[in-house]
Amino acid sequence: MTVTHPDSVAESVQDTFPINGTDYIEFYVGNAKQAALFYQSAFGFQMVAYRGPETGVRDRVSYLLVQNKIRLVLTSPLGPDGDIAERVRLHGDGAWRRSRLRTTCAARRRRRGRHRRHQDLR
Repeated sequence: MTVTHPDSVAESVQDTFPINGTDYIEFYVGNAKQAALFYQSAFGFQMVAYRGPETGVRDRVSYLLVQNKIRLVLTSPLGPDGDIAERVRLHGDGAWRRSRLRTTCAARRRRRGRHRRHQDLR
């Protein structure tokens, strides 16, 4: 009987798409203000930005919450019409957008099959 140790299995696995983080994740929710207050009180997020009618945006309201490297944008529609309202009505609250998965420069170049220097990118 052969016994495989977990350490030897973990060493042979190589991550082909290393993700170092995301810029933000946007959630479409029915009530962004209530959701933002919940995330602040339950999980310790800090509200750092707001977008809505007071800032010139007429169709939605968004709150940017941050905790360490995690950034969440909670967005809700201001009226019953529009793409956001339709999505929330059909699917309920949920993640809508992940902005830019960040990978290392070397990993990006390997995926593209190119190995260029910074001077060549100009």
